Amino acid sequence: SYAIEDAARVTASGEVRTVFLSHADDDKETIVRPFARLLDVKDISYWLDEAELKWGDSLYEGINKGLAISDYVICFISDAFLARGWPAAELATGYGAQMKDGQKRLLPVMVTNSERVRDEYPILGDKKYMKWEDGPEDIVRALGEILKKPRESR
Repeated sequence: SYAIEDAARVTASGEVRTVFLSHADDDKETIVRPFARLLDVKDISYWLDEAELKWGDSLYEGINKGLAISDYVICFISDAFLARGWPAAELATGYGAQMKDGQKRLLPVMVTNSERVRDEYPILGDKKYMKWEDGPEDIVRALGEILKKPRESR
């Protein structure tokens, strides 16, 4: 955990991150931390709550700042994600920002049944997503392909 926290800070010089990792705490150990380690290997900066928020910090302010400084929002949509308020708010913020300026992109990763997600979030019905079961390496590879494109065509 310390190495991930340190790497998130070091790879993200200044106040800009490539991706905001939106998730439920229940998924941190088995999904988010391993994914963050792969981002480290590819030198892709990310905002991860445990690396950024310290004891006594405002969750609301910290998460808002993380969303504001990140170009992409990767949502790991699991059963735990659907059951929590914070991740749902992050999903809505990422989607809203995408609609507003077209610059920030929401990148959903289905960890649970996609039909269930579409039932709860019909607005995601037209959104291409990746499946966690396909492997985190493939997800990072796909993100790398997006990042290779010129900014204006993303």
